[in-house]
Amino acid sequence: MNDEPFYRPNRKPAPERLGKPGERLFEFRKGSDHYACELRLHGEWGVEAQFLLNGDLYIARTFQDQPDFGVRARDLATAWAEQQRKALAQ
Repeated sequence: MNDEPFYRPNRKPAPERLGKPGERLFEFRKGSDHYACELRLHGEWGVEAQFLLNGDLYIARTFQDQPDFGVRARDLATAWAEQQRKALAQ
């Protein structure tokens, strides 16, 4: 256990956390906006598809495997991302 006090006036801040890069599916431009889509694997919690708008999170959705229907989370996330790309590109 750490014996240092909870508050220290000259304490150095903790280093900034860096996120793990996802698997880039695609990216495109619409006007002056830059869209990118990444898949992020979350182990037993599924696969998350993230859309970034100019580098900031715009929309995301997480999918889980559907073994009863024989569908993998990655396939669901990729299909959803393609639908969103088509809708955003219009």
